Amino acid sequence: MDEQRIFVGRQAELDRFREILEDPRGQAVVVVGQAGMGKTWLIDRMAQLATEHPSLKCAWVRYEVTPTDSVDSTMALMMDNAFEAAQTCEGSFDMTNRRRAQWTAIIKALVPKGREMAELIASLRHDPQKNTREQFLERLRLISTRMEPDGRALFVIDPEKLMCSGCADSWRLVTQELPEKVKFLFAQRPEDELINSNNFMALQNVVRLPAKPLDDLADNEVDDLVRLRASEVGQPALTLQKAMDRYQGHPYAIQAAMGIVKKTKRVEDLPQDPTNEGIAAKQWQQVCHAAEAIRLFEAYAILEVAVPHDIVQAVSGLDTPTMKRLLSDSYLHGLLREEGQGRRIYHAILADHMRGQIGPAEQQALHARATLVYRTSLKEAREQDKTPDAVAAVRLPEHVLASEGPDAFVATFAYECTAPLLSLGLLDAAMSLSQRSRKLVKKGTHEEAAILGIQAVILKARGDLDGAMALHKDEERICRQLGDVDGLARSLANQASTLHQMGRAREALPLAEQAHQLATEHGYAVLVRQIEPILNKLRQATQGP
Repeated sequence: MDEQRIFVGRQAELDRFREILEDPRGQAVVVVGQAGMGKTWLIDRMAQLATEHPSLKCAWVRYEVTPTDSVDSTMALMMDNAFEAAQTCEGSFDMTNRRRAQWTAIIKALVPKGREMAELIASLRHDPQKNTREQFLERLRLISTRMEPDGRALFVIDPEKLMCSGCADSWRLVTQELPEKVKFLFAQRPEDELINSNNFMALQNVVRLPAKPLDDLADNEVDDLVRLRASEVGQPALTLQKAMDRYQGHPYAIQAAMGIVKKTKRVEDLPQDPTNEGIAAKQWQQVCHAAEAIRLFEAYAILEVAVPHDIVQAVSGLDTPTMKRLLSDSYLHGLLREEGQGRRIYHAILADHMRGQIGPAEQQALHARATLVYRTSLKEAREQDKTPDAVAAVRLPEHVLASEGPDAFVATFAYECTAPLLSLGLLDAAMSLSQRSRKLVKKGTHEEAAILGIQAVILKARGDLDGAMALHKDEERICRQLGDVDGLARSLANQASTLHQMGRAREALPLAEQAHQLATEHGYAVLVRQIEPILNKLRQATQGP
């Protein structure tokens, strides 16, 4: 029996979810529980219940979110996968069969026919030139209107650990506008941002499930789980039940313990330490039976997010045959979870433990390998004028911070990642990285001025023109104090462009002229060419009738 399909307990939560599913309103369900308490387990069962509903046509798709994933990067991934999953030929989406099947179900639930299907698929794709959040809501409305009255589309947002800082307000803006027949399912720990955001949790279409965090499984529920898995694990049910008593109904510990017994064929090999740390240590011990397996899982632990095969291979240094051989081992394969276009360690508890076993020097070396992979990816995209990889743009600064330090983090974000993030429409990710960068630079420096300028551009892309102007003014002040002519000219040109966008061309023209003069006098030829179109537009706009 497939252990992923075995489910016990949580009946009250499932009954409540059935009621929510019947309600056609757009709603967000927040499943609350500590790490390892079975939030993912419960949500998987909810999704299964939905797809097997006798009177509703339900489809679902899951997104596992890391702390470095912004809200808009998650939404962009949702839209891109809708297109990719539907367009990719059979057999070429090998690493994401489950994701592909989920999206296919959602597409089919819209009941399009013939040419209409192709038009629908194309309309779901993420357009980097448009505001990600507004575009995502447009896509949800399209899905809602195309679905029949008994249709439901479920989107599971399941953080690996915590969501990125400051995400609650962005999710609030999306959730409060969810159209009919669309449901979000969030997995959250009690300390997570959504749970502790009064603005988010107070929304009338948000339901907390359960009202209190998930508890341990009851004794009879543990017995049911053991009985259902005993033959697969290869031990008598009574023997397993006695062995599981030490874990006091903790879902992660019990499932991991049974996986260990299935691997070793010995109940005696279970750790006496009943904590999550004890179980994770024993899981890691099983990995350590092969040197190549250690290298593979160290790479997965350092990478954190689900990444394609080639990135794991580059960071681990393993060849393809070795990786295939390792992953043919059912135990090792079971420690990974398929997600997006790759795999990652199946639970944050285990991933955290594995990272803790890697020495500082080795961690730095692994981060350096990841840095090289992502940096090369962005460089090739830039040189070949291709769409940059979103994972590379978001993750590169993280690995640079670990391998090269704070100064390199700031420079990498500013000069290597800002342009790709903006071109991809990942404004939340760009803002989050810029805020961290600003905390790392000294006040009144060239670096602070550069970060202020980037933040202003991000706000402008979001439509916050007043906020952008305020930051550009701060940037201008620092550049004047430092005598930074290049930075000053850029700031003035950006202010002129922003004022023009605000409909204040007459105020903008003198700033553009000043910027052009500074750049010309100091020989900044590239900057002159960048300013000239702005200046020409403003002169045309301010000419009399």
